[in-house]
Amino acid sequence: MRVRWKDFDGRWLFVTFGVLVLAAIEIHTAIQFSNAAPTERTTIAHNVMIHRRYFFLIPTYSCSYDFRVDDRSFSGKGVCPELTDYDSIKGEFSNSVRNLPMPDATVYFDPADPSIHSLTDFSARSENEYRNAIGWVGLGVVFTLPFILLMALGATKGKKGDKIYVDAMGTVIDPDGVDFDSGFGGMPVGGRSDDAADAAAQERAERGANFAASDSLRELYIDVIKHIHPDLALNEADRILRERLTKDANVAFERGDDAALRRALEDYKEEAASINSPLAR
Repeated sequence: MRVRWKDFDGRWLFVTFGVLVLAAIEIHTAIQFSNAAPTERTTIAHNVMIHRRYFFLIPTYSCSYDFRVDDRSFSGKGVCPELTDYDSIKGEFSNSVRNLPMPDATVYFDPADPSIHSLTDFSARSENEYRNAIGWVGLGVVFTLPFILLMALGATKGKKGDKIYVDAMGTVIDPDGVDFDSGFGGMPVGGRSDDAADAAAQERAERGANFAASDSLRELYIDVIKHIHPDLALNEADRILRERLTKDANVAFERGDDAALRRALEDYKEEAASINSPLAR
C-alpha cells in the first residue's frame, strides 16, 4: 500500500508547531530571568515540597513553595534548589511516595515584579531555560526536516510515481495529462457530436479551467485502463471492444463518475467472454 504525504502532513505540522512553541516559551522565560538578574533579591521560601514525576519512564523532580513580599503572598513551582542533601532527599522516595517536604529555602525574586521568582538564582535559572530551549529546538528540527521532505515528495507526486507503463508500445498512462477532447492516447471520444463536445467543454469550464481528479478516482482510472487499453488487444474484435470502452472510461473520468468507470471494466469482462478474449476474467 502506498503511503502519501497528505496522510501525515497535518499531524506532522501540528506536532512540529507544538515543539517550536515550547522552545519559544523556554527562550522567553530565559530572557525574562536574564533581564531581572541584576536586580534580584532574596527571601525565605516556606512549605517547600519536592515532587517526583515520570517523563517517558525517567523520574523528574520539581519543587513547590510559598513566600511573602510586602505582605503579598506568592507561590511557585519549578527547579529545585541546589542543596547538599538533594540526592539524599531524592533517595527517600519510594513507590508509594510522590511528594516529600524539604527545609525552608532561599527564593529569588524580582522586586519590580515578584511574580518572577525562582528557587535558584536568576542567572542559573536563565541558563537552565536556554538549555531546555536548545533541546526543544533540536527536537523541532528533527520533526521539521522530515516534514519538508514529505512536502517535497508531495510536490513531485504525479510527475513520476503516477506514470504507469501498461501497453505493448510502452505508452505512459498519466491521468493528469489526458486530453479529454481527443480522448485517451489520441483517440476521439466516440459517440459525441460537435454540439455534445461543446456542451462538455462548457461543463468543464463551469467546473474550472483545471480538472483535478481525486486520488481515488485517478487510481481507479489507471486500474481500469490497465485492463482495457486497446494496445493490449489480441484480435480485431477485442480491439474494437477495448476502444469503445476506453472512450467510455475517458468520459467517466472527465466527469468524475467512478461508478461509470467501474461499469466500463465490468462491461469489458462480460463482453470479452463472448469473443473468447484471453484477458477475460
